[in-house]
Amino acid sequence: MADPFPEVMRALSSLRRNLVLDGELVVPDQNGRSDFEEVRRRNLLQRPRMIADAAARRPAVLVVFDVREFDGDDLRPLPLFERRGALHAHVTPIPGVQIIEHVETQARRCSGRLSTATHEGIVAKRMDAPYRAGPRNTWLKIKNRNYSRRGAVEWHG
Repeated sequence: MADPFPEVMRALSSLRRNLVLDGELVVPDQNGRSDFEEVRRRNLLQRPRMIADAAARRPAVLVVFDVREFDGDDLRPLPLFERRGALHAHVTPIPGVQIIEHVETQARRCSGRLSTATHEGIVAKRMDAPYRAGPRNTWLKIKNRNYSRRGAVEWHG
């Protein structure tokens, strides 16, 4: 079976192969917003020519927000600020792989500005917290109540 996101796989192959990253696969629309339906559609493609056409027309991007492992070392017990440092030290944003923006502030301060933003929301994480999968008391998802869900994907930490 052909890989439905070859542009992302090519980008990842240019990075160090000994990283385990945490991120979200997105296909941006014409406004730069994530189009979840396009990700689903692309994931169903099987013919190499159709995959290549879709990748050329609307390239996918892996948006990375954390690194879990480097050189066989488990980074999950480290605080987020150290993992983010390792992420920036070992992953250079390139077409196909981007690092999500990090804003250091209190989460509730961002929520006021969120109502006018063009994205679904933010995930606020404690900078001193280790990596834990799934909902925890060390991170908070703040939704933009004015955001239209049409064609959008949720971001998870």
